[in-house]
Amino acid sequence: MMRTIIYILTCLFVLSSCNTYKTLYEKNNKRTASKGWKFEKVTSTKSANTSKSTSSSLTQSGRKLGVAVSSSDNSKLMTESASWVGVRYRSGGADRNGVDCSGLVYAIYSRVYGAKISRCSSADLYKKYCTKVSRSNLRQGDLVFFTTDNSGTRIGHSGIYLKENKFIHASSSKGVIVSSLNDAYWNKHWYSGGRVR
Repeated sequence: MMRTIIYILTCLFVLSSCNTYKTLYEKNNKRTASKGWKFEKVTSTKSANTSKSTSSSLTQSGRKLGVAVSSSDNSKLMTESASWVGVRYRSGGADRNGVDCSGLVYAIYSRVYGAKISRCSSADLYKKYCTKVSRSNLRQGDLVFFTTDNSGTRIGHSGIYLKENKFIHASSSKGVIVSSLNDAYWNKHWYSGGRVR
């Protein structure tokens, strides 16, 4: 009899110390014929904590980007983009020591989508890798292209569309920032959207 009790107590100890599941023995408050115990399987708190952590990181990314980020967004794009905000501008740069507009597109695209594009100018990005997309049909991760005061009617600047008319890009005067397509300058210099093929 004593061996049976020790065996049961040992089993209970082993089951209760498992990280994956907790087995709770809860006295059945309802008057049932058996008046026994019921077993309740409780999912691990680890997955709940991971989900809270992911949600928290998305919220922080949204704040940094100035957009409301939800679980339906491309979380990898949002968190990677947020990590670049504030990096200084450097002509020809493509890393966190300094980056230009096409270098930023290349760096973020490499990390989020894999190496789909090579390091090249904004004009070459559009010609070699993109299918034209109208402004009204932009989706998260599409590229956006602009002329500049210096480029005339040719493409002179690029960025990545996020959502809510916002895009991330490397400004020569401010470094990596998020701007709105509705800003007067970008509205005036809009060239096209581009979806990477």
